[in-house]
Amino acid sequence: MEVPVSSPSWLPDPDDPARVRWWDGRQWTAHTQAVPDRVVSAQASPTQVLPIAGATAATGAAITTGGVSVSGAVAGSGGAPGTGRPRRRWVLPTATAVAGLLTGLVMGTAGSSDPTHSTAYGELAASLAALEEEHASTLDELETTSAELADAQAELSGVADTLADVETREADLATREGAVEQLESDLATRESSVADRETAVSTLESDLQTREADVERREGEVVAAEQDSVVAPVPFAAAPPASDTDPRFGTCKEAKANGYGHYVKGVDPEYAWYRDADGDGVVCE
Repeated sequence: MEVPVSSPSWLPDPDDPARVRWWDGRQWTAHTQAVPDRVVSAQASPTQVLPIAGATAATGAAITTGGVSVSGAVAGSGGAPGTGRPRRRWVLPTATAVAGLLTGLVMGTAGSSDPTHSTAYGELAASLAALEEEHASTLDELETTSAELADAQAELSGVADTLADVETREADLATREGAVEQLESDLATRESSVADRETAVSTLESDLQTREADVERREGEVVAAEQDSVVAPVPFAAAPPASDTDPRFGTCKEAKANGYGHYVKGVDPEYAWYRDADGDGVVCE
């Protein structure tokens, strides 16, 4: 069996000319599929294996050489089996294979007419140009994707920084809320203390009013007692013969009006005649 080119691609199956088999770059795999609109020469030799997957992917046209024709249907299967996506990373190896095929075609027709004017050569040359263009486009897309990825990573980093800042602010806000709650608790305690003090002051004021009323009551009682103890005035009489005591009057007021007084307790016998209102031991001051 002829060993195909090293690039992974769909290639004509050496065991069944009506199918293509996937070459993974090192060996044949078990993945095969029918080739629609494919015309295979009955005498096709193993040396006619062509790496046509990339070429037909670019042109969508059939490539015919050495009696083997494979249509663009193979191009739709240009990706690895089961992926359903084109394998653009194989564009350059496939283009290289097509270039090698062109070289082989020229060498295989040495001594005959100019092969560059053949239909097969033209088709392969067009396929090679299309592959090179697709390769350039793929590189541009890769560069654009890399730039977009860098922008996305930068944006993600910015989002992470913003999230960290938000978390820091939330923690700070929680701390401040805790401080506010503590202040509110302290304020409530102080308000309760003020209310207790106001109650105590109100109680003291009530007690003071009660005591003032009691003092007024007692003063009234004293005044009433003084009024009850007043002795009716005694008509003025001539002074009795001289003795060791002063004349006796009804009140200290009368005694003082007549020029007598003052009398000390325990010294003057006149002290006993009059009421010592202030209790200082002296009357008729």
